[in-house]
Amino acid sequence: MRHCYRTFFLLLAITCGVALRAQTALEITSIRPFASGDSLMCGFTVPGLFDGAIGETLLSGLPVLIELSVSLDGGNGATQALPLRKYRLSYDIWEDQFLLESARRQRRFASLDALKQWWNPRDSLALLPLKRLDGDKTWKVQLHLKVILLSRTQGDKLKEWLLGANETEENLPSQERDTGFKLNLNRLVSLFFNKSEVRASYEGRQKSPAFRVGDLTGKQK
Repeated sequence: MRHCYRTFFLLLAITCGVALRAQTALEITSIRPFASGDSLMCGFTVPGLFDGAIGETLLSGLPVLIELSVSLDGGNGATQALPLRKYRLSYDIWEDQFLLESARRQRRFASLDALKQWWNPRDSLALLPLKRLDGDKTWKVQLHLKVILLSRTQGDKLKEWLLGANETEENLPSQERDTGFKLNLNRLVSLFFNKSEVRASYEGRQKSPAFRVGDLTGKQK
């Protein structure tokens, strides 16, 4: 009976529109570049990622889109942009499960707390082979996280694009890679719905402390 009442109120919230609490800009902390074998990895934390409006949107049954953009800054214009990582998060109110979807994976979580633990902290984000970095340069990992709250219809329209193999970083012209998802989102907004219909979006940017490849691997120059 409790589940029935909860389902009723969630559906009512979806129908009438969810009153979202204020949410500040996203804060990215504790960016930790490290080496694992021959690869550069990164860990980071986003405190409060699912607090406020973002968590409420998920619990209401509406989808949330997350874009994670990563680049390596070597100074003096030396940068390496990595493929965008796009995630669609949703809550199945009938199964009482949270679903994470991306181009490469689909994963279910039994609770919002379990989803939070998967994201915070992210301990082993694979970036690129270490051999692609100039060992003489000092590098910084740059993270840009963007969360977009959409309606049910908007989320369904974007799902095929989000998970499709054709909209990958490798297929984007070089001049689009720095802004990546932002440009494509604007294009899709104009195709599918009015910009005013996007419910809300939140962003956070941060850089890691500077490091050299040799510092991470223990190798001497």
